[in-house]
Amino acid sequence: MYKRDVINFLFLISFAVYGVGNYVTAAMSPSIGLLLSSSTYLAIIGFYLLDMIYKKSFEMKLRTGVYWLMVLFLLSAIAASFISQFKGFPNMSMNVTVGKAIALFVPFHAFLVVIWYNRYRGDEVLVRLCIGGLSLLLLVNLLGYGAGMTNQGHSLEGRLNLPFFGGLYSASSMMIFLSLVLIRQVGMRLTRPTQWSWRLAFIAINFVMIYLINSRLAIMIFFMILIMMFFGAVRSRAVYWVSLFTIPIVLSLRFFLYEIVSLPFFAGIMQRVDFQDVTSFNGRAYLWEIGMNWLLTDQRGILFGNGTGGQYFLDLLTFYARLWSGGQSDLLHFHSSSLEMLVAQGLFGYVIYAILLYKVFAYFREKYLKDEPFGDFLPAFVFMLFLLQVDTFVYVTGFGFMLFAFLLARVCVKEPVKHSTPAPEALVAEQDATLV
Repeated sequence: MYKRDVINFLFLISFAVYGVGNYVTAAMSPSIGLLLSSSTYLAIIGFYLLDMIYKKSFEMKLRTGVYWLMVLFLLSAIAASFISQFKGFPNMSMNVTVGKAIALFVPFHAFLVVIWYNRYRGDEVLVRLCIGGLSLLLLVNLLGYGAGMTNQGHSLEGRLNLPFFGGLYSASSMMIFLSLVLIRQVGMRLTRPTQWSWRLAFIAINFVMIYLINSRLAIMIFFMILIMMFFGAVRSRAVYWVSLFTIPIVLSLRFFLYEIVSLPFFAGIMQRVDFQDVTSFNGRAYLWEIGMNWLLTDQRGILFGNGTGGQYFLDLLTFYARLWSGGQSDLLHFHSSSLEMLVAQGLFGYVIYAILLYKVFAYFREKYLKDEPFGDFLPAFVFMLFLLQVDTFVYVTGFGFMLFAFLLARVCVKEPVKHSTPAPEALVAEQDATLV
């Protein structure tokens, strides 16, 4: 078996294994679940190290500036977890903290290895691998749900509670991400029905599951991205800067949004259209306002953060914890990846993350404009940019962060120089050499 095939197989199953780890974390043992989630990524890195030892050469050409920025961000997030644990955050043991650190640090480096081993095969292979991995994750979830399993971390009665996601709405966000990639591919293949028909069927299946999960905020952002794709706005640089102000924009437009979602078409999709519920975004608006007030006036720990779940130590959400979670303020969060990062890691971590987001956006925007394979991810990434502000899907503990890490890894690994002459025989042999 070729080395590259082993790496690609491990990557293909990694999202599904990560999902099963989520279930074990919530239902059985957090420390064991976190290690299970990291297992395939540890295997990828271990395989790479063995290969490099065998070849007596540790090679990987990276854009070092972007790479070290990501490492700095990951270390900031890991430090925030240890700070929280030392400050006495409830149910945060050393074993769990170490498990979270491994689960946070390892996947990104494993993705670098996957992209490095496929550097001569063309980006279309990597795009197919990613779609295949996400599709396998969905299949495993459907099999688990069919077997009677349900989400142990966050589930609601009457919804499609897929078992192997970190939460109910993470499944919806992931399917929207995948659907936007496929929609872009359909648009590029309209003259080849055999290539877009199965994609259209896959999108339709995703839509059914998204409807049954019914994450209204994610659905609204999804329709906004579709409109932006239709008018070509998704490729504008302004998109990135506008996305940073999503919370104040949606708060100022919430009454207008209610008028839109109360129309018969959207009301049928959203299922629940109540004035108070919609205009408060199911109560999230209250949390966002508290977070914004902390950012603008309170600012305790604003430079380097207060540790993971820092709002618990700052006593910011205690009032709503009494209303919604029986007084357990450690269970309540801002429902915003941006606010969570600002409180946990401060401006130090958030600014680094914002720079990395822009690097990814600029890279995939260029690919999109050139109609290259990785350009298919631009609409999906723009969806993540807006969702980042109003959901925890892209937070460091969310599945969306895994997708972000994969996309950033593609930015980090330098593309091979294209020669006008065929690659040397030694180079071809290097690609397909076996360990033995």
